[in-house]
Order: sequence, then C-alpha cells, then structure tokens
Amino acid sequence: MGDNMVLEKIEEIETILAHPITCGLSPETEEGRAGLRKLEKQHEKLVRQIHNRQSYKMFKGFLDFLNTEPSKTEILKRLYALLDSRLSFGSATNSIWAEESLTLLLKERKT
Repeated sequence: MGDNMVLEKIEEIETILAHPITCGLSPETEEGRAGLRKLEKQHEKLVRQIHNRQSYKMFKGFLDFLNTEPSKTEILKRLYALLDSRLSFGSATNSIWAEESLTLLLKERKT
C-alpha cells in the first residue's frame, strides 16, 4: 500500500462489501456472512481511526465553516487562525507579521 494505507484498506473493504460473491464471500452461507460481518467491523474501525485524527477534525471543522457561506474576509481570518493554531508560521514574530499582512490586505481590499 502507498501513503494512504488506511484509506486504501477502507476502499478495498468497500469493494469487497459491494461485490462479495466475486470476492469469494457468499452471503448465502454462514461462513460468508461471518466474513462479511468481520469486514464490516474492520471497516468501521478504520473509518473511526481516521475520524479520530486531529487533521480530520480540523478539515471537518473548516468544511463545516465553509458550508455557512462565510465572506472572503471571514475565510482568510479563519485560515490565519487555523495556521496560527498549528504553529505554521514558525515563530511568534512571524505569526504577528502574518496577521499584520492579512490586516493590511483586508484594509486595502475595502478601499
């Protein structure tokens, strides 16, 4: 598997669950049903693993925010706050400079 090992495994399981007979699991037999239940539980575990990641929560929160149809100013301010909370600017000074840059950009945009 590549860099997206968990996601690739999820997709592999989804393919099997969508086409169990072609993958050798017959829902008509107890053994096949047991195999499908096991795959469903493994699928749930892997999805939960990604849902519990801080990065997933961050992207989900940002998507939820975007779904409120914020203004460009609100988006830029939220992006700054997100980057700053992840220490993306490298130092407090760079964070302050980034905030100044954003403030000036937004001020210039209004004029």
